[in-house]
Amino acid sequence: MAAASAIDPQLGATDPKYAFRVNALSRLASAERNGLKIAIALRTAVVGVGFLWWLSLTLALDFTFRMSVIGVLGFYTVLGLVHYTVIGTRHDRPWLKFVVVTLDALGICAAFAFVPISNYDDIPQVLSIRIWGVHLLIPIIVLAGLTLSWRLVIWAGIICSVGWLALYLYTASGIATPLSWDDLSRQPTLADYQAVFLSIDFVGRGNRAVEIGIMLTVSIVLAVTVYRARQVFLNQLRFESQHASERQKRRLAADTLKRFVPEPIAKRLLDGDTRIEPEERPTSILMLDIADFSTFAAAHTPGEVIAALDDYLSQCAQIIADEGGVTISYTGDGLLASFNNPIPQDTPQFHAFMAAEKIVETCASKGFACRIGLSHGAVVAGKIGTDNRQAFTVYGETVNIAARLEQRAKGMGKTILLDGSFADSLPPTLHTSLVYEGQEPLRGISRPVELYSIA
Repeated sequence: MAAASAIDPQLGATDPKYAFRVNALSRLASAERNGLKIAIALRTAVVGVGFLWWLSLTLALDFTFRMSVIGVLGFYTVLGLVHYTVIGTRHDRPWLKFVVVTLDALGICAAFAFVPISNYDDIPQVLSIRIWGVHLLIPIIVLAGLTLSWRLVIWAGIICSVGWLALYLYTASGIATPLSWDDLSRQPTLADYQAVFLSIDFVGRGNRAVEIGIMLTVSIVLAVTVYRARQVFLNQLRFESQHASERQKRRLAADTLKRFVPEPIAKRLLDGDTRIEPEERPTSILMLDIADFSTFAAAHTPGEVIAALDDYLSQCAQIIADEGGVTISYTGDGLLASFNNPIPQDTPQFHAFMAAEKIVETCASKGFACRIGLSHGAVVAGKIGTDNRQAFTVYGETVNIAARLEQRAKGMGKTILLDGSFADSLPPTLHTSLVYEGQEPLRGISRPVELYSIA
């Protein structure tokens, strides 16, 4: 509770180590509270059952001296219920669990010391130690371990040992001639054992020392176990924090990298595949350019131009991605997209065609006119550049044809131009929308190209 109230949110926002420490302490405190609730619930249930048992026994046997025991058990039951309800609330205090453990241990010892074991006054109270045994105190130490507080475990072991020692000294003092193991002869017979060990005056000093040693040993071992469990818990939190930090860094790197290279390539780079060797595939290329964009730019401020261009090209890139294509690069007021390379597709021509039509609709909604060139053929995709600076691109005559088709569309007054290879591979249902424009030579292309536009 105190650690949580000392959190500095500003420091936590700037210091990752401080933020981790605050988070770790908070989660550890939560685990301690949950464990304490389990321990108190079990303890209260046992005491409650004892309360009901003593009450039924008193009513059945009419032992009037048991009424005091019923009152004590009732008090401890209520104490457990009250403690359980305040755990984790503003009324909770760090020392409260230590007080409850102390009252539990001393309460058991006091019961051994003062609750008569018989209706007859000549029965020494020291027999309660031999009848009930130290095992009634061990659960207090074990339950303390559920709280994940090694300090509470040590405290429980100490207070149980001190209470047990005080109980022994008090009850043994009421015996005029107490007997113990050192009262046996050097070569004791059966009769000697019976005379000493079975005597009502036998107090067993050595047994009590062993019992105290057992309680202290149990508490120390359990405290070490709890301490190591806390360290494992904190190490797990540290691992989770580091893993989350790595994931955040990876997301940031991916988001940054995707701005400069296609997303599939960014993922491969982040996965450690830095080779990205050139790969040739049948590919559909889409080349886009905004018509008369210089006129629009002259009528607006640079900030407005950049904002409008970012908005439009972002939507175009999303359309291409939705159709399974990859935006390879941005060309000022246009872009270059590839279908089936580097991401494989079964019908890249169809998806490129659908993307082109959607881009034209988006362009019209923005008040622009655009030109698109579509071509299909062998394309190589891969990295180019030096060891210090590289870029991912697509190259080949198919890419050049798409660029020339986009430029030729301007002179023909067309929005979309396709080459013959692209048009021939479209589904028959789309052929009816195509208009054959003839065969023309294109600058830089080794052969004449058949041109198709959209009706």
